[in-house]
Amino acid sequence: MPNIQSRHCGLLSLANETLGEISSYLTRKPNDFSSFMTTCKRLDEVIAPVRYTSLTVEGPQGRHLLATLLSGSKTSIRYRLLVKRVWFRGYHDRELYLNVILLAELLQHTLNLIVLWMETSSLDNDRVVSRMRRFGVVRESLHPAFSIDDMTSDEGAMTPLTLPKLKYFRLSGSPKLLAVVHHRCIVELDVVNITMDHDEFATFVSTAEGTLLGDHLEILELRLATVVDIELANTVFSRAFPSYGLYLGAYV
Repeated sequence: MPNIQSRHCGLLSLANETLGEISSYLTRKPNDFSSFMTTCKRLDEVIAPVRYTSLTVEGPQGRHLLATLLSGSKTSIRYRLLVKRVWFRGYHDRELYLNVILLAELLQHTLNLIVLWMETSSLDNDRVVSRMRRFGVVRESLHPAFSIDDMTSDEGAMTPLTLPKLKYFRLSGSPKLLAVVHHRCIVELDVVNITMDHDEFATFVSTAEGTLLGDHLEILELRLATVVDIELANTVFSRAFPSYGLYLGAYV
């Protein structure tokens, strides 16, 4: 009888929700969390969503996390499908360049990604965008004639990355990062941490007009370097972003 009671009163007798709540207290201690999650198959199945639904990618730990998800194992493939939110942080150092490449590669496999937040140094945005473009994360409107040379090469033409469920974007850095959101069905865009001057603002609006971004955007928060006429701005926005009820939060 004691053996039966101990068996039914152990950790694994707890409900999945309780096990998930317990694991949430270990998220700030990656080593302890991993040890807990890999104790047995059931804990892995219950706790993996807690670990991989929302990712924070920064520094060496972020690089290790990305490398784990890109290992190609059956387990890593299952984990990648759990990813719904990614917060990428990187500053002017070697880790940023390595992590951007790994992130761009990972995005090709995160088919259920809904939210992406990129926070990078303005000094590095050219390189960040360049690496994102190389992996098809940056989508561009190009005539097929531009791809003729690529199609005849051994590598073939680059395929733009779709990310079908990605709806929410938040960017911090310079306006150059906006290249990542163009030609995507984004519903909410927060770029309040990017200060745009008049030319950068005009480029963003004109590039979005008549594209997937312009047709789908419903909530936009941005920061301008100078004061603009609200009535004129509303006229411009209503044409570029025709979605009914667009919420615009503009800060100076």
